[in-house]
Amino acid sequence: MDYSRSKLDWPLVRILPAAWAMATIWWLSDRERLPEPPGFTFEVWSVIGHFTIFGILGLAIWFGLGMNSGLLNRERQWYAIGIATLYGVVDEIHQHFVPGRKPDVVDVITDFLGAVVFVLLIPKVYERWFD
Repeated sequence: MDYSRSKLDWPLVRILPAAWAMATIWWLSDRERLPEPPGFTFEVWSVIGHFTIFGILGLAIWFGLGMNSGLLNRERQWYAIGIATLYGVVDEIHQHFVPGRKPDVVDVITDFLGAVVFVLLIPKVYERWFD
């Protein structure tokens, strides 16, 4: 084993954030009803939630694909967005089988947009201000 590499380069460490995000999404989708903060309608809260959690998932997948994966950054970005969106489809299918929940194509579109914004913008902001 090459100990000169950072622990962040270990494949298992790199996939843990994405696995955590996927598990969290599954757990939330398995609930018949989710808490709603005061001042928000369910629809607004749903859009904010989907956009954010799937943005985080997309970013975690992008990170998990790793710098040394052999993929160009643009390829990594689109794979991450695609996988996050595909998981959004799986999430909606899962909700079909949960009492009190129903699948919604608007949620998948919101998932896609969250992944796009987080994956394409956050690394650029990070490079600009923190690198």
